Amino acid sequence: MKDGFVRLYPLTEPGKLPTLPYVISKFICLEKMFNSVAMLALISAFFYSVAMVAMKSLAEFPSIGLVLIIGAALLTAGAFEVFALRQERLGLIYVGILGAEVIFIGAMTHLYFGENYSVRELTGMGLVLIGTAIAWT
Repeated sequence: MKDGFVRLYPLTEPGKLPTLPYVISKFICLEKMFNSVAMLALISAFFYSVAMVAMKSLAEFPSIGLVLIIGAALLTAGAFEVFALRQERLGLIYVGILGAEVIFIGAMTHLYFGENYSVRELTGMGLVLIGTAIAWT
């Protein structure tokens, strides 16, 4: 415990920067922890959605912080997508991530930006979700 923080999973030895192989090994541990293909696709979709909301925010309030959030979210989403692709076909993962993204982005933009959707738009979102469910069954 240092400065009130507990380091449960230290990145490396104190005072050293993490190496690329070390970071990759930690992602592989995450893959084993989330071994469900559906869970991997959902996590990937969530981070892609975070990146999209940050991109919309960047258009209104340009900042380096938002650029870093976008980059980190895209890299994280891509990593989880790769883990899912190891276990399932590309087409199925793509449809699953897109279906979840539609819901995540719709909810995030409604809550964060106050965007409202028409009945027609909500029906389209529902159809994407139904199509995703059909593809995954």
